[in-house]
Amino acid sequence: MRNFIPVLTLAAGLAVTVLGTSAQASPVGPVPYSVPLSSLLATYDSGGNIVVDPTFVVDNLVFHAFSYSLNSGPAPSASEVMIWRWKDDVTGNFGIEIVGGFADSALTPGNTDATLRYTVTSMDGATISDAHLHGDGIHTGFGNISVTESWTDAETGKFLASKSISSDFVTEQTPLDNLDASVDFTPATYTSLSVVKDINVNAGPLGSAAISVIDQTFSQIPHSGETPEPMTLSIFGLGAAALLFRRSRKA
Repeated sequence: MRNFIPVLTLAAGLAVTVLGTSAQASPVGPVPYSVPLSSLLATYDSGGNIVVDPTFVVDNLVFHAFSYSLNSGPAPSASEVMIWRWKDDVTGNFGIEIVGGFADSALTPGNTDATLRYTVTSMDGATISDAHLHGDGIHTGFGNISVTESWTDAETGKFLASKSISSDFVTEQTPLDNLDASVDFTPATYTSLSVVKDINVNAGPLGSAAISVIDQTFSQIPHSGETPEPMTLSIFGLGAAALLFRRSRKA
């Protein structure tokens, strides 16, 4: 079980550091670790242009241009969905975790379906090379859980790829876990991606189904002209000083 931390007000443009508290994945701080999705939704004018665009910063990734729609069933509202800063401690990739009660049962008509959209932009000259999707689900009886995601180059509008994490239940099974998918964009890499995430939960005629945790992380390629780390600069400086001293003694 993950330990959730009380929600605080989002500070726009907040830089963050890593708090490694789990062997697999960690919330990223400092606080706020998470905010309601409702506080991140962009505001548009009559022409469809964004006039208010809240940002959610995780390391050097900026998430913005959020929108959310309830398509059918008892999907959670934007205020009931939490967006967490997240880091995969195994790969070191940063991203967000979406936490909400996306559920369906045989007692409710139709299926539960919601669509989340946002843009992720890599800063500091880095580019995005891969996207990774993970979800935790649980069910009884028949049904289906799926999260289908598509990626578009936000700068050109070019469609790049679509992937799903899903499981169909044809018989009574144990609870689901570890639904994973990923896409490798290389050799191309991208500074900014538009993401569309469709979350669909269908319990079928006899049962129940739910997914409450969806992780999204991104692999990045650092800028080739990256400034050397302070330790590297120190070693270089000491080496240069020793060389100059040796030459002065010879003179």
